[in-house]
Amino acid sequence: MDNINSYYKILGLEPGASQEQVKQAYRDLVRVWHPDRYAHDSLLQEKVQEKLKEINDAYEKINNIHSSYAKESQEEKRKDYQSEQKSHDEPSQREPKSEESKPAERSSTFFKNSWIYLIPFIILLIILAVGLALYFTADMVGVVEKQLALLRQGDINGAYGLTSKDFQKATSLEKFTAFVKAYPSLSQNQGHTFTTRSIENSIGTVKGTLAAKDGAVTPVEFQLVKEQGEWRILFIKLRATGAATDNK
Repeated sequence: MDNINSYYKILGLEPGASQEQVKQAYRDLVRVWHPDRYAHDSLLQEKVQEKLKEINDAYEKINNIHSSYAKESQEEKRKDYQSEQKSHDEPSQREPKSEESKPAERSSTFFKNSWIYLIPFIILLIILAVGLALYFTADMVGVVEKQLALLRQGDINGAYGLTSKDFQKATSLEKFTAFVKAYPSLSQNQGHTFTTRSIENSIGTVKGTLAAKDGAVTPVEFQLVKEQGEWRILFIKLRATGAATDNK
């Protein structure tokens, strides 16, 4: 693939994406296509290896291009610095500041101090951004909450039906049932707190904690993808359960 745009497309990015966006997209895709997640399915192993190789190759090509641009930028900065140093070494022929320049200086001082008046506006923008984030992730969180409700009711089939096609290829209903039984915080969840919700490169992430009947609190992470316009659960990760204590 000689066209650089095709490498960005493999990572699910638009051409010209920043290096930080490229890194994040690469990490997300490697997590989704990691061979360990498909170790039980020999039929998928070859496809997973090919996909991972394609992702790694695209990431390497884009990184090489970014590195080349960075070197060119450093060279330009070095030349600018040398030029500036040369101009400083030459005798100065500047004239003393006239009275006409003083209003401009006062104007500059005013604008430097005016940022203080922008603080309320910045706070408003932050509140608006948080509100929009909650709005655009509401459907995604709703699917997670629906699955938790079904598990609490003992409806394993219904909860399994909210998972993605890739999830079901990697995890059978039988294995999913065993997984739920191994973590009481799923089947006996009485409440939850989601502290992180985000959507990046078409992958939604919901992180937080689950509270079980016995007071146990379990950190949990859900990843979701859209299938036919509907969010479906791609990945569930729980850490070891720890019993909550009451320090009254």
